[in-house]
Amino acid sequence: MRNLDELLTWCAQYGIHVCIDLHNMPGFTTDADDSNDSMFFDEEQQRLFVAFWSFMANYFQDVPPQLLSFNLLNEPHGSDETELDSETYAAVMQLAIDVVHDITPERVIFVDMLSLSDPVYELADTDTVQSAHLYFLYEETDRWPVEYINGFIHRNNGELTLEGDFSVGTEITFDISQFHAAGALALYADGVEIAAYSLGGESIGENGCVEIGEPNTDGEWFGYEGRTWTVRLESDAETLVLSQEGEDSWWYRLNSITIDTEDYSVRLVGSNSVVKSEAVPRLAIAADGSVSSDVANTLCSLNDMVEMLHGFTQETGTLIMVQELGFDADNDYDVTLAAADDLLAALEACDIPWCSWCGEHGYLFDKREYQAYTMKGERFLRDGAEIEDVGEYWMVDAGLRDVFRIYIDM
Repeated sequence: MRNLDELLTWCAQYGIHVCIDLHNMPGFTTDADDSNDSMFFDEEQQRLFVAFWSFMANYFQDVPPQLLSFNLLNEPHGSDETELDSETYAAVMQLAIDVVHDITPERVIFVDMLSLSDPVYELADTDTVQSAHLYFLYEETDRWPVEYINGFIHRNNGELTLEGDFSVGTEITFDISQFHAAGALALYADGVEIAAYSLGGESIGENGCVEIGEPNTDGEWFGYEGRTWTVRLESDAETLVLSQEGEDSWWYRLNSITIDTEDYSVRLVGSNSVVKSEAVPRLAIAADGSVSSDVANTLCSLNDMVEMLHGFTQETGTLIMVQELGFDADNDYDVTLAAADDLLAALEACDIPWCSWCGEHGYLFDKREYQAYTMKGERFLRDGAEIEDVGEYWMVDAGLRDVFRIYIDM
């Protein structure tokens, strides 16, 4: 508590607002095995959660709200056995909201959205601000803009379909991350199978297989890294269907689909945090490379995502802040800068304030942490970035910083 007292005193001198954000407690950890996370289903752990915020509210009750706010819990989630629904989440948050506002009615309270960016309607009338975390640019993205689909495709939900004028020489690349059981993916052009790709049954370390889930069961699945399949069209086609073959194989997951033609290149990124619906899209690709879907809620752009958040504020009056945003270090650097510019422009247009993560996903790096990553042989800094020292312990990604400065009132 002395550390926090000193921090608040220093920040008050420099006009910096502090938000205390709880990441770990008995029954909940942000980065851990979800099977350990039982707080939302354990009354004693909920009592400790509320007691913590009661203590913090009392201890800091004389600190003005302009200087200090509380974020009740970072990136809420359930356990391996029990999924966290919005009603259960809201009920536990309400207990902490009540105790904080009973002690300090003016204290600003943030509550994180579910699944990083799903607004919680049950908390819309609680005098709180809802927090979203936007990490939408995934590993090794090398072009921008991109569209998003839910990369999880289950046979019961239909077959992934692409419609357009696909001429001879068009290349379609599927980046595959998971495959259930043993079988194959087959690509059909106008109803005729033109290529097939066998998957499943590998050992770890074989053919890009890095993980096996639920081994030796009916649910066994295989996880891959860098497993791509490219098909080149030998004749014109208007409809392409990706079909899962094999009696025992029921689902697969895609990192991305890339469609390269003479006239355009389209990247569809698979993300169930951006596109929640597991309905399988039927995508139409126009001559200019623009993409649309005739299945509701199965295609999302960056602007769609931000406008969805803004629509929640317009509908309920609940304010939103993006308390975390960031970009993986493995992405193409020019893509990172362009995506950051577009994201911050979209947030500014909707009057949504934001804060960047630091470290691996952000623009500010602790030299000591960087050295630890380097010793482990892991990538940390972005290729192509100009890195500047800012003091004894810190360095910045100058390009990303300059993009951020465009949208900060200096």
